[in-house]
Amino acid sequence: MNPYGDESITEWHRLSPTTRNEGTTEGLRAKVADPLWLLGRQWQVGELAGEDAGSPVKVECWHEHDPLTRVDLDPESEAATARDYDVTSDGPLETMVEREAVLDDGPGRETAVETGRNFLARLDAQGVQIDDRGVRADDFADDLLVESADGPLDAGGERFLSVVGGRTLDGVTLYERLTASGDLAGASDWHSVSWGTVDHAYPGSGSVPDGYKQAAKAYVDWYADLYDEPGEERAWNRDRMEYEFAVATGSGGDETAFAADEYEGGRLDWDAFSVDPDRTLAPDSGQADAQTDRQTASGAGTGVTTAVSDELPLDGLGIDRDEPDLTMVPSKVSFPGMPSARWWEFEDGNVNLDTMQVGPGEVGKLLLAEFATLYGNDWFSLPVDVPVGSLTRIEHLLVTDTFGQVTAVDPVTPAGETTTAEETDRSEEADEGNYGGAVARSGGWNVFMHPDLPDHDRPGLFYPPVLGANHASDPVERVLFARDEMANMAFGIELITEDAVGDPLKWREYTPATLAVDMVQTASTAGDERVRFTNPGEGTVDVGGWTVESDTGETYTFPTDTGDTTLDGTESLTLYTGQGTDAEPGALFWGKASPVWGESSELTIRNRDGTIVRNTFIGDPANPDLPDYRLVSDVADYWFPLRMEPTGATSDFTIGDLRFELARLLDADPGVAEPHGEILHHEVSLHDEELTRAGLEVTRRYQYARWIGGTTHLWSGRHATIGRGEGQSGLRYDYLADPDPDQAEGR
Repeated sequence: MNPYGDESITEWHRLSPTTRNEGTTEGLRAKVADPLWLLGRQWQVGELAGEDAGSPVKVECWHEHDPLTRVDLDPESEAATARDYDVTSDGPLETMVEREAVLDDGPGRETAVETGRNFLARLDAQGVQIDDRGVRADDFADDLLVESADGPLDAGGERFLSVVGGRTLDGVTLYERLTASGDLAGASDWHSVSWGTVDHAYPGSGSVPDGYKQAAKAYVDWYADLYDEPGEERAWNRDRMEYEFAVATGSGGDETAFAADEYEGGRLDWDAFSVDPDRTLAPDSGQADAQTDRQTASGAGTGVTTAVSDELPLDGLGIDRDEPDLTMVPSKVSFPGMPSARWWEFEDGNVNLDTMQVGPGEVGKLLLAEFATLYGNDWFSLPVDVPVGSLTRIEHLLVTDTFGQVTAVDPVTPAGETTTAEETDRSEEADEGNYGGAVARSGGWNVFMHPDLPDHDRPGLFYPPVLGANHASDPVERVLFARDEMANMAFGIELITEDAVGDPLKWREYTPATLAVDMVQTASTAGDERVRFTNPGEGTVDVGGWTVESDTGETYTFPTDTGDTTLDGTESLTLYTGQGTDAEPGALFWGKASPVWGESSELTIRNRDGTIVRNTFIGDPANPDLPDYRLVSDVADYWFPLRMEPTGATSDFTIGDLRFELARLLDADPGVAEPHGEILHHEVSLHDEELTRAGLEVTRRYQYARWIGGTTHLWSGRHATIGRGEGQSGLRYDYLADPDPDQAEGR
């Protein structure tokens, strides 16, 4: 029996060590029983070997900044097309180089609606009223309201226009109306505008109120700055499908020209620029001849460092300024996985160079690992603030070490030094330091710097005025360029284009509204002969005023005073050759006394403008069961053939440059569609070497970015990248097609 009842008793005993010394000095010493063993291990690995070198404790730097002053968006032009550049007011280089005309080329109906609403909101903010109420869109004239659009539209675009058509103010047309006459666009404020010469489009009666004038002036200024619009010069090279431009820093004798010949769009950075010693963007063209004599590296040393006295020898180094531009203590360069500076310190295990997988041919990985482990602690960094849009050169660099020695450090790659490996003796390379031979064999190449500056004896770092990040829309235009080896041709494939509303139109999923021949039934009498037409597209088409022609000279014109000529998607319309008035809905009568199509072999459809829409081969009516002979097969309407043409031939025995140019297929449908987008231009003359078997893809997007001072930029730009390989158009020549069942059965 438990004498303590049902409850249990638990006891804890704690054993704690005690110290006879209240201090912690003895414990922190961490004494080692055999210190000579530790010293021996350090001696074995060379840790105790002296290098007779001091650590840098002070760095004095003299540098120069040459601002970006000129930009040339058409460097191949013989005319002087370079213009002045200001990094604050002109914006980033991407905007200036990539921007395309948006408002000047007729923007989509969405832009018209949004800008119109903006103007009405400005009128409401100014308190402008008509009949004691706010101004509405229906107060303006009918020609200032959004109308139907010409061009392809999918079902969503048609629904959009059905809602806003005739009900919304067209801001694009309003801007054109306000700026067509007078000085509204160029005036500094609304007070200085000569309103008597301006077509103000005021919808009310009486005099124009001041609130309307203020809103009109503010709207015109806002509309003009809505998109970044280009001038006459364009940097896009449609023959190469890339941007080509040039910039210059400095002026006069300090000018340095940089060429960007292969900028594909999307993101611009320093690696897109190369020094062009033979180019000048100076406003005075006579300075081009003055560039023949360039300065060379007169004071550049051949080694990496030059030891000088303990005092600051400014006179001996050619430094003309007593005070350096930058004085600071350098900091060691560190990176994950580098060896620890202390001997017994545990290193970071997140990056383990020992586990690096290296293949037989991956010498670069081995060199990187060796550099990181052996020379990683020999590098120091000295941050230098450089202005955006400038070429920075380190003129002089003096390093003071812990022994008080002052060393003048020269560039690893002296400017103007183009010594090659064949011209440099190996003994001389050994005197140039650890990297001297590599510099000589590379011809002075450097990954970040531009060593061969024509007017300077020091290399420079070019920091272009480019964007760090921007917002880009989905592609509003996408074109693939591909070779079709089976057809022995190349094609430009418009996968996406911008429709009349302003939305992306995917041509693989969209069929335009048109008129096609569904069936031709021939007969011995006109009463039994008929042609059935159909609209294979998504939208609605009104064929009133269109014509149907036979190759025998007969022509029928669809009436314009009946609603039977309006066809929705997949809807049909039957044209009877004979006479009649009572038939099924969607039927028209030609009124002929004799048949037409029995003696014809082709049927041609033309629109109101007389343009051929469709040309259909009827075939031999006497043998409807026989296969049809086709000279060439049909290709999708958004596949545009590119024919190779030689250019620049000097004689009959030379070919010249081979270019791909837009062509037409010899098929039974002469109404070949024209490209709907901006990329596949009719003047495209693409170089043969630009279109490889991998293909080429070019997209166009709207981009938005914020720049220095908070300014915003909105523009339309292109981006070229690798394609999707070869294409298969299905193009065939000289073949027999299976007979049409509807044609054979007479339906």
